[in-house]
Amino acid sequence: MQKLDYSVTTCRRFYTRHDHIFRIHGTYLSSYFNFPRLHLEHDISAGLPFSCGLYRPSLWFDHLSVSYPIHAWNCYIGSQLRQFQMDAGTTEEISRFSEFLALNEMEILFPMRHLKQEEHSLLHKHFFALKRAADICSPLMIIEDDIVVTKDQSSIRLLKNHIRYQLRGNVGFTNLISNVRNGSSFSFVKRKKAVTFTTCAYVVTPEVARILVDGFFPYCLPIDFHLQYLLTKYEISGYNANNSCFGNGSTDGFCASSIQ
Repeated sequence: MQKLDYSVTTCRRFYTRHDHIFRIHGTYLSSYFNFPRLHLEHDISAGLPFSCGLYRPSLWFDHLSVSYPIHAWNCYIGSQLRQFQMDAGTTEEISRFSEFLALNEMEILFPMRHLKQEEHSLLHKHFFALKRAADICSPLMIIEDDIVVTKDQSSIRLLKNHIRYQLRGNVGFTNLISNVRNGSSFSFVKRKKAVTFTTCAYVVTPEVARILVDGFFPYCLPIDFHLQYLLTKYEISGYNANNSCFGNGSTDGFCASSIQ
């Protein structure tokens, strides 16, 4: 069986979190994924975005418009208590969302701003992780160092089986963080257009990673919006986890975000 490697994007305060990520590695990932190799993506991008023209803030609305309906939908559901239903929403719900779009222009919902240095750093670490994924022969799990495990070991086994399916080349991108937890079982939902609610945990095949790497620059949006822009632009399909076994520790209050 092919091994699944995984890459961890770490912040400058990594050594305050290393016990957590290595516990996740030792307890869950190593046990269920045939002892994968662990890669740590550190920040080596100081000054790079500006000096090389990789950061183009003037493209903010051009890039945002490509995947704007997805970002607007996330604003619409607000509390994120319902599963993403863009493909199969009810007529009433779609009508309410249309009214929401009519009342809220893109410039109002997402006004242009300059990225923080921490956001530049995280963008480049994901780029390095994707570049690593493009250079290997099996899918790479990319996780941020605030990942938490939210479900039992049977869910980890289900994730392993899903990745085996991905190894056969049937899907190129899987978002591993849910935007809903309602007590139901862990499952995967197929999307014609891959959707990422967060970049805390996802699996990508080498083929898709190469597409993302080739189109990664220039950038102007935070990493979660930028990755969604790329997935939408290149019409990449994928899966989303429903009631995932993983959670975003920063969002769920387990730890502070490294970009705030």
